[in-house]
Order: sequence, then structure tokens, then C-alpha cells
Amino acid sequence: MTEWHERYRHNPRPFGEEPTPFLREVMADPAAHRLPSGSLRILCPGDGYGRNGLWLARQGHCVVGFDVVDTAVTDAQAAALADDLAYAAVVADAARIPFPLPFPGPFDLVALIWLRLPTLEDRRACAAECARLLRPGGVVIIVSGQRVTTPAEEQELWSSQVDWADHSTDEEVRLLGRTGPGA
Repeated sequence: MTEWHERYRHNPRPFGEEPTPFLREVMADPAAHRLPSGSLRILCPGDGYGRNGLWLARQGHCVVGFDVVDTAVTDAQAAALADDLAYAAVVADAARIPFPLPFPGPFDLVALIWLRLPTLEDRRACAAECARLLRPGGVVIIVSGQRVTTPAEEQELWSSQVDWADHSTDEEVRLLGRTGPGA
């Protein structure tokens, strides 16, 4: 059993049920992300029990969430089924490339919310895979802790073809990036 399995077994809702505030802020301001209106295709690596991905699906988006903890994914699948949401949850490790997704990209948005992989190589590979799965002009949202990483460290993982806006606070790294044309 991994550390994450053990954590989830003891506290299945460590972050509550609501999405992370920065995700909510970005999605509430269409001018901030410059994505097309209507339903978006969104990828949520490390989505756990789905607090962010399920919220996005409730907003009318088509979401794929995945996590290494099978019981968390089962909880997310059950919630999606109960609410008849366009949310597919799969068991997968963000350090294993390519991601085993139920349907291929491209995605309009990738939300990396508090996803922390153990090695720099894993983090680079995950960022490269996320970038590969984004459509040109797609958006990346990154949220992590200031005690864990820095905005510069997170940006360095991505190709130079991402234009970043730093919305970080004293507590959180909060980055909004746009890829390719229109970046």
C-alpha cells in the first residue's frame, strides 16, 4: 500500500468537497483563460476523489480525472454516476507516461491541482505529457504549496511555448498558462 493509499484510508476527504478556490476563480472569469464558451474537454491528473473534476463536470464540462488511489477513483466514479455527469475517472499514475485515458486528447484545459510527483524526472515527464495532450491555445492551471515548490520551478517544467500569468499568494503557487498560438 502506498503512502497515498494509507492517507486516503484514514482521511477520505482531506481537502473537503469544494474545488480549490483558484480553479473556481479562473473558471468564473472567461477573459482570464480565453477558452471557447460552452463545454470544454478537461484533464485533471491526480484528481483523487474528484473534488475539482466533479465540480468542473457540474459546470457542464467533459472531464477526465485520474489518480493512483483506486478507492478515491471509485468514490469519484460513484459520484459522477449518481449525478449523471460527463466525468470519467480512471486509476493511473501521473508518473507513468503515456496516461491511460479513456479517450485521447486534445484537451482544452489541464488542471494540476496539488499534484506532486516524487522526482524531478517524473514532474518533467508529466508536464510534457500534459502539454502533448493540450490543444494549441489550451490552458494549464497549476496550484501547489509555496512550501513545496515555487512558480519558477513549476514553469521550468514546461516548454517555453507556455505563456504564464502568476497569481500566487504567500501560501499557494497559482499559475495560469496558455500554450501554442495565442499564448
